[in-house]
Amino acid sequence: YNLLSHDLRVTKELVCGMVGNMWSESRFIPTIKEPGGSGEGLAQWSGSTKVAINQYANRTFGKNILACSLDEQLLIYKYFLEVQEKGHYNNILNSNAKNNVHDSALAILEYIERAAPATAHADERISMAQAVAKLWDPNIVLGTAASNLSLTTGSFADNVWTSSLSTVTGEVLTGTALISIDSSL
Repeated sequence: YNLLSHDLRVTKELVCGMVGNMWSESRFIPTIKEPGGSGEGLAQWSGSTKVAINQYANRTFGKNILACSLDEQLLIYKYFLEVQEKGHYNNILNSNAKNNVHDSALAILEYIERAAPATAHADERISMAQAVAKLWDPNIVLGTAASNLSLTTGSFADNVWTSSLSTVTGEVLTGTALISIDSSL
C-alpha cells in the first residue's frame, strides 16, 4: 500500500481499490500462478500483457515476473498502469471513481484487470479494498453500491459499467492477518 500510494501519488481510495483487486487476484503471493490458466504474479497478468510485463521485468530486474519480489512486482504494476494501460488509467484518474473505495475497486476491476466475467469476485474485491481502507484511515470515503460507477474509456466506451451490487456487507477477513499498513503516512 505504502509503495503504491507514494509512487503513484493518487487518492487513498484508489490505492485501496488497487490493493483489493490484487488481493483477489493473488493474495499478495508474487509467485502465484492461476490454477488452470495462464495468469501469473500479483495481478495475474496473462496473454500479450504477460509477455509485455515479462519483457519489462527482464529489462528492469533481469528476471521474469515470477522471480520478482513483492516490491518489484508493485513497481511493475506502477509501470503497467502508467505505460501499458495509460489511457484507461488516466480515465479512472479523471473520473469520480477515485473518490471512494467502492468505485475505485470496481474501476480497477473493469478497466485495468478486465477479469472474465466482468464482475469476477467483485464483492470480494470491494470488501478487501474497504477493509484495507478502514485499517489505514478511518476517515476514508468507502462508498456504497449506490454510488453507481460510470466510466467511458477508449475501446470500452460501448461497455460502460454501472455498479449493480445491492450491498457491501461484512468483513471478509475476520481472524485473518491481512497486511501491515503504516497509518502514519
